Amino acid sequence: MIVTSTQHTATELQTEHNKKKIKIQNLTIIEFPFLIKKPQSLALNSFTLFLARPLLISSASSFIVTLSEMVPSEGDLSIEKRKAEDDIESERKRKKKKNKGPNPRPACSWVHFSREFIKEYSASHPESSGLKAATKAASDAWKSMSLEEKSKYTKRAREVWDSYLSTAPARTPKPRKQTKLVTRCSPGRLFNVLQRLSAEQRAAVKIMGFGSLLDLRCRTLRRSLCLWLLERFNTARCSLQICGVHIPLSPRDVEIVLGLAASGKDVINTGPDDLIADLRHSYNATNRGISVRLLEERLAAPEAGEDFKRSFVLYALGTLLSPTARLDVSPSFLHFLTSMDVVHQYNWGKFLLDRLVREVSRFHQGKQRAVGGCLLFLQLFYYESISIEGSCASTSSAIPYLSSWGEEEITEREKRQRELGGYGFGEVICKDRCTGLELSESRGQQVGSSEGKISCGVDHNSVFEQQADQAGKEIMDGNIYVEEPNISSLEASNNAVCGNIEVGTESVTRICQNKEHGSNETLDYIDNDIHEETSFFSPCACPLPECHYAGSSEQLSLHFSSKHWDRGRRFRYNIPLPVSLGVNEQFLVLQAEEDGVLFLLSKGIESIGNIVIVTCIRPSFSKDRFLYDLVASRGVSSLRLKSLTEPFPGRVEGLPPVDFLLIPFPFLGPSGQLDLEVCIWSSAELDSGNGMNSSLMLRRFFCFNSTTTAVAATSSTSSKKKPLVFLGSPQVSSTVLDALFEASKAPNSLFEVAAIVTQPPARRDRGKKLMPSPVAEFALDKGFPSDLIFTPERAGEDTFLSNLRALQPELCITAAYGNILPTKFLNIPPLGTVNIHPSLLPLYRGAAPVQRALQDGAKETGVSLAFTVRALDAGPVIAYETLEVDDQIKAPDLLALLFSEGSKLLIHELPSILDGSARLKAQPQDDSKVTLAPKISVEESWLSFDQEASVLHNKVRAFAGWPGTRAKVAIVDNENGRHNIVDLKIITTRVCDHSIVQGDEVDDISYVKDSLVFPCGRSTALEVLELQLPGKKVFQAAAFWNGLRGQKLKKL
Repeated sequence: MIVTSTQHTATELQTEHNKKKIKIQNLTIIEFPFLIKKPQSLALNSFTLFLARPLLISSASSFIVTLSEMVPSEGDLSIEKRKAEDDIESERKRKKKKNKGPNPRPACSWVHFSREFIKEYSASHPESSGLKAATKAASDAWKSMSLEEKSKYTKRAREVWDSYLSTAPARTPKPRKQTKLVTRCSPGRLFNVLQRLSAEQRAAVKIMGFGSLLDLRCRTLRRSLCLWLLERFNTARCSLQICGVHIPLSPRDVEIVLGLAASGKDVINTGPDDLIADLRHSYNATNRGISVRLLEERLAAPEAGEDFKRSFVLYALGTLLSPTARLDVSPSFLHFLTSMDVVHQYNWGKFLLDRLVREVSRFHQGKQRAVGGCLLFLQLFYYESISIEGSCASTSSAIPYLSSWGEEEITEREKRQRELGGYGFGEVICKDRCTGLELSESRGQQVGSSEGKISCGVDHNSVFEQQADQAGKEIMDGNIYVEEPNISSLEASNNAVCGNIEVGTESVTRICQNKEHGSNETLDYIDNDIHEETSFFSPCACPLPECHYAGSSEQLSLHFSSKHWDRGRRFRYNIPLPVSLGVNEQFLVLQAEEDGVLFLLSKGIESIGNIVIVTCIRPSFSKDRFLYDLVASRGVSSLRLKSLTEPFPGRVEGLPPVDFLLIPFPFLGPSGQLDLEVCIWSSAELDSGNGMNSSLMLRRFFCFNSTTTAVAATSSTSSKKKPLVFLGSPQVSSTVLDALFEASKAPNSLFEVAAIVTQPPARRDRGKKLMPSPVAEFALDKGFPSDLIFTPERAGEDTFLSNLRALQPELCITAAYGNILPTKFLNIPPLGTVNIHPSLLPLYRGAAPVQRALQDGAKETGVSLAFTVRALDAGPVIAYETLEVDDQIKAPDLLALLFSEGSKLLIHELPSILDGSARLKAQPQDDSKVTLAPKISVEESWLSFDQEASVLHNKVRAFAGWPGTRAKVAIVDNENGRHNIVDLKIITTRVCDHSIVQGDEVDDISYVKDSLVFPCGRSTALEVLELQLPGKKVFQAAAFWNGLRGQKLKKL
């Protein structure tokens, strides 16, 4: 103990659990290895002492440390000195041993570069401040280098790393004391989500190649088994050592167990950085990951679009297929989910196995306590690879095995395993087995089995006979031997059969022949043939000649989308698809994006032309019929076939007796190819009709296509009125079309609406059902002929243009049509094409004139009537109407108002347009006054409160409807000060005086007179009257403020 030369009073006493400290005037520290009761004061004499023995301090209010109590002996001093020297020596040896150690890990490419750079930098900058400045310069230089420039150092680092791996001794894994398994793999969580999916969402899952997960029955992992398997998992050889045998694992095993594709493109992290950043933002991804609960909320929505697909794959990977050691889903998965159209092309089997090996390796090395990867795969693989007597695992399972193991089967298996003494007792069986024939008296007692092959054809007879020969004689009813082929002969004969034999025959059962394709039924032999002929799981063969795969229609769909994704054409129901068959091409496979159903477009050659048929690849007894429309065009002539598909379980040689379209050779293209347009309708829509009667369904059928047959008849009718074609798509265009309908009914009308051109059907509303455009629906409701409603994908399609020429229109009117009109379209109507544009041209040319005008705070706008030319909105102006802009009006309301005024202007000017005088009075636009109105993007929707309030108010009005305006705010908890970031959609605002702003800080959002007041740039303020939270309805600012319950609100 060191004591200063003067007397002091200690008032500060620090205590710890086993070592107590007393600090005196920040100079003296006395350490006591026993419990101390804190005194109120402490007086010390002026001596320098060393404490070498325990000193008991009582709880008295004061005490004096005397010399007699604290003078150490010579022996105590020598012991303490020797102990201190030993501690110093042991610490020196420990550091030396640590520095010596094995070969250090090699440096990365950055270190190689920085070493070289710092040497050069130090030589060329002797005046620099040292290593810190050189390292900073190296960091800046590294960040500015391209990948090609970095490749030199990357290659060097890779060579050093490879050398290190080849020479470094194997790392001794840390001993693990863990007895309980910690994992994020949760099949039950995914199971609960799957039960809530709608039919459309299930179809979307199947299209992506994850349809096998829909058959998931297992809800919990057997953690003791998984931990036992992890101890026997050899990550270097990617194998399991069970029963003294190394069982290798491959992507094919993942496909057999989980039903995920084991071929195709490798899953790699790709995608543009800006798109990845947008996706991370949309999922609120942090460095920790994406919230599982957020994904569950998104999957609860009824939509089945791209956002659902991405959310489902993220959720499946994060909870079952490839979970990490973290609670949340890894945001790195977003890199290969930028485009959901190619997800089905990935090799998921290889990806899952690689991730499992990586996660188990990290677990073995002690780097993480929780185990990542798909442990359910290991569990089910063990059940199917190790046979135990009397277990359900000894019977054949449907492929994928995922569908065969539910809670009851797993419980029974675990029970039998415990009776045998635990895991590892059993016999390793062939993984690729596929039992084709089983004779049994009951499910629990197996009396006969045979090994068979998966049939690649459609007919079962040859396979059945081969398996029956292998089966031989089986023991039936204890003492009666019956050879299976004799049963059919006995059944076919009319002779009397003795009672004993009859009893034996009744007890003969067999597993359904289609078990390998998903059927789990056990049938009597007599009923077996009838069942297999009408079973939903009857096999269908792959239509490609070089592929010999056969499976149920659902399995075949999954197989084709994963193995042959580049050999067919994907299409969407109810949307025309242009296809082409070359001279040597005999067929083309079509696959529906919605449900994966396969169709075959086949071609045959006759003496006068080609015969084309459309068939559906399904079991022959299937009652599903798909309506299709087949069109072949040549100039203004066209041939068409409307019919229903017939089901065939594969590609049919020759031409079956079905409806066909005969296309003469003159219809072929210059190189002999056959150009067609095919449109197929979903059987579900045709069966249910969505509540529509047959006539209305037929009207919708015609509406979804560009037709020619009815056009020829209609155009031949004589009429003194000039034919006019209207082009429009959104709801505001219906206002113009309605005005044309009404004007054409007048007795002295000079025109009639001969046809309507609109956008193709699209998925709309919450159910995402395929629906015609608003203009098409309006026209049908008005009784307009459905065969005169054209829905081309592009206005330059040859088929559409030939139909338009057949109508011989005098004039075309466009109102927010939405497609670019090519020159060959504009050359068809003699009087030209007139467009209704909602701005005062030449101001705001482009796709969003109303929105850009409001965003700029325009006080005046209008609608223009102009001729259409190839340049964007640059034609001569026939007339215009001016309109003052209210400072509170929003874009949707202003747009409807302008098109209403535009329809009146059009009707007023139509006589001059039809007699040609409008061409003479039309005024060319002044190009010096041109302003553009580019299309709005979602990225523009964010509000920055550094701008003035008037700018933000105009933006809210301009972007109302779509995409809306959003802002980030922070809700501050008054108790712990925690900030909760919330995205708000701002609906209605107004500019207010800055004097009403309340709050202690500049970022505080206050509540004044039923509105939220946001401080803005340049001492302005914005009142928010209506807002919306994600997934919620629009509500008033008062309701939002009341929900905060006193918490502060800050702008970000």
